[in-house]
Amino acid sequence: MRVLLKPYLVLLSVLIIASVIHTAITRDISNYLSLYKYIIPLCVFVFINAYQCEINVDKDGRTQRYYPTAKEAFVSTVFGFFLSTSISVAALSIYSSVIDFIDWVSTPIFKDYQVSLITCICIIFFSYALFLFRTYKRTLYGFTEVIVGLAISVNYATTIFHTKHADLTVVLAILTAGVYIVVRGMDNMYEGAKKESSVVLQLKNEIESIKTNFVNKNG
Repeated sequence: MRVLLKPYLVLLSVLIIASVIHTAITRDISNYLSLYKYIIPLCVFVFINAYQCEINVDKDGRTQRYYPTAKEAFVSTVFGFFLSTSISVAALSIYSSVIDFIDWVSTPIFKDYQVSLITCICIIFFSYALFLFRTYKRTLYGFTEVIVGLAISVNYATTIFHTKHADLTVVLAILTAGVYIVVRGMDNMYEGAKKESSVVLQLKNEIESIKTNFVNKNG
């Protein structure tokens, strides 16, 4: 698997860049502005998390407490804002490209077995990509899960608001598809940040490692 890892990541990067370009051409600014209804609540969460007392236990078993300042919490929130914006733009680009791809595959030029084959290949490809993402950048992966969970919940809430109808199916959909993903994302962030003093610091370290690897490969 490791032999194919680098070519796979290169191909994945090309597809993501192509998705971003495709979305920039086919969508308008309102689609991007709509992302902030997910990002703002997430930034509030980041601020609250960054402003909490951090408790660490050293190798000798001694407990150390650190109380972040409001400035440090604000800087972490700004970092979270730009990070969540970048992830949201990438997610919107992938989502828009997938929708357009499905519309294209749905045309009469494809037969049933071809659609099934394309679907299987795409699912395996992107599932493995997410698996690698979670394996090597677990905190960042969890942060992405939180954004996706918020997007799903807000989408369902907006649907209820416009239709003026909330049944048990919709409520269960919010709980399972929205809340469950957010909780799982927070768990991944927590597990990924166990080696560091805070989730925000671990996020910064993972992003720095991505930058370093990119510079080393292209330097």
